[in-house]
Amino acid sequence: MSIINEILKLVGGAEIVSKEENFDIFKLIATISVKPNIDNVKEMLPEVMVKFDPAYVDVRLVFEISQPVVIHNEENISRKISELENGLELYEEDEPFECNLEIQINKKRKTEIYDFDLFVKHLEDSNICTVLHDFSEALRDSGNIFNVWEDLSPQYTENISFVSKYPSGKTHALCEKEGVRRGLLEKRNKCSHFSHGVAIEVIPEDFHVVQVTKTNLASLFCILEKYLSIIFLSDFSQIQGDELTYRLKGYKLLSGIASKKDISFISNDELYDIYKWTYNEGNLVDKIGLSRNIISIHVEDDSICKIQTGASDSVQSSYDVYLKENVKQYIEIKNKISEFLQSQSDKASEMTKNMFASLKTSLWTFVTFFISVFLIRAFSQNQDAEFFSDNIFYTSLTLILISFIYMSVSILEINSDRNRLLQKYNDIKNRYVDLLNKSDLDKIIDTEKERMKEGGYIDGKKKLYTIAWVCINIALLILILLLKFAEPGKNESGHIRSYVTDKAIAQVGINRAPTLKVLDLKPEVPVLGN
Repeated sequence: MSIINEILKLVGGAEIVSKEENFDIFKLIATISVKPNIDNVKEMLPEVMVKFDPAYVDVRLVFEISQPVVIHNEENISRKISELENGLELYEEDEPFECNLEIQINKKRKTEIYDFDLFVKHLEDSNICTVLHDFSEALRDSGNIFNVWEDLSPQYTENISFVSKYPSGKTHALCEKEGVRRGLLEKRNKCSHFSHGVAIEVIPEDFHVVQVTKTNLASLFCILEKYLSIIFLSDFSQIQGDELTYRLKGYKLLSGIASKKDISFISNDELYDIYKWTYNEGNLVDKIGLSRNIISIHVEDDSICKIQTGASDSVQSSYDVYLKENVKQYIEIKNKISEFLQSQSDKASEMTKNMFASLKTSLWTFVTFFISVFLIRAFSQNQDAEFFSDNIFYTSLTLILISFIYMSVSILEINSDRNRLLQKYNDIKNRYVDLLNKSDLDKIIDTEKERMKEGGYIDGKKKLYTIAWVCINIALLILILLLKFAEPGKNESGHIRSYVTDKAIAQVGINRAPTLKVLDLKPEVPVLGN
């Protein structure tokens, strides 16, 4: 049952004279030989006509009686039925009755189908170029769900569905495939030239049959799938009517003109499997080049229509070999990057060690200076001289100032080396960006993570050594000030100098007798009396 049969049943016995349907129009002409029951028409026709959504279709019923009556789905149907009733009353009961009925549906939405078998016949009668062009327009303008106004079990390919809209009139939700289709079309345009690429924007998946019970439709879809698979795999292709001109450059050059009959004999799914593998994830340029090479040596009579069974397996096997040949180079690249990361880590450690060495050098300079001062004072013959003279004091202050300057230069140097070291992470990544996949390269060398790790290590060590350096200088400065301005009096200074000097001499391994204080004792002489 269908909505068209429902209309014919309402008007009584009707004999179909002609009918046609395509993507744009459905048209039926029938002869009515029995006067319609106007009561049934009044009751049922409005209910049928309301199912035709004016947004999707424009429906006209033309009753060619003495005064033709046109019933339109966007007009007042009740008034038009009254005009039909008036026209039918002109016929007597026993008078022979005959009139023509024309049903014309102009499709604003190309995916509305009213006679599925008739629609399929239209596809079979049209040439391949026209069919592909019409499907491209329908999918682009109206979506990938075709609503069929008759009883029909679901028919669908990977991307297109034919579902019954009768009797409910409910529109099915669209299954969004436009994004996937657009991505594959962009890939096709990058690696091949199709002369009808702008007008024909369908892909092999649109016609890869999943469940189609109509044998003739399934056969047509298989042929369309093969046409598109050749187009997507060829370097150049062009369709004129049913003829496909193609050129494919592999180990051998394949070129020719394939007819619809030639393409129908291609082994089922062989080209489609190669197409699916080629346009799936991965390096498209490498994969399509390999596919063209293998196809060119797996055909008979240099015709792509005579591709050998198992060619798709050969393509995938060849790609595995191709990967194995390149895996050594890939491992070498990874090892080079790993060595670079290790060398950068060693350089970061070396930079901090250099700063620590500078700190030790500065500290040892002070130690050497003070030991020299103590030793000189210990062996000085002038024991009563001032222990921490002005010359020694100013020299010590100068050394501390030089130490601070040395520290600043060391910090500037380590900052400069740090920036150069961290910049090299970006340089090494840019060097391999053309050889490795971006996501894979990001996994091998996470630039931001490495920069943060090494930069944090250098900054931490630099901060630690800077604090230690400043603290040592301040401690030395305090010691110098104490020795200079907190020196005891002269009588006590001898003892202090003796004590300090003895300690200094003991540290360098020289044994020296302690200094003794000599007392000036004068004997008392008795006074003798006269």
